[in-house]
Amino acid sequence: MRPMLILRSTGRDRDACSWRSLCPNRWQTHGGTSMKKTLIAGLAASTLVLTLAGVGPALADSGRHQPINGSIRVDRQLETEYPAMAKISIEQAMAAALNSAPGTVLSVELDDEDRFLVYEVKIVGADKTITTKVTVDAGDGRILATKRERAER
Repeated sequence: MRPMLILRSTGRDRDACSWRSLCPNRWQTHGGTSMKKTLIAGLAASTLVLTLAGVGPALADSGRHQPINGSIRVDRQLETEYPAMAKISIEQAMAAALNSAPGTVLSVELDDEDRFLVYEVKIVGADKTITTKVTVDAGDGRILATKRERAER
């Protein structure tokens, strides 16, 4: 037997709900479960499902950090030593990044990430709405990571 929902406790509902003294809250069902709780739980569950369905594909390209595995290890070197350690030039790193994400280079930085020497190349696309940060291995020019973001205003 399905529980009968009582949304209001008006005179018309008194015949349908003879147990009114046991259930003074107008948001109750005959099963005793609060309708508010049921609605909130249902909305929360459907929001979670929709969020995961829409965000799932974007997780691979969003804030989760993927470990970098480059070819030049940085242990205790100073940043001033990085240019001498790099085996490819800034121009070669920019060319590799532009092959991966076409657009205009905004900045290039020689840095260490996860204890490997990399070039971080920031590129803005032709439509000027998306920027892409491309991580290029400073040893062999491989693309190690790509992260797309909305352009800052």
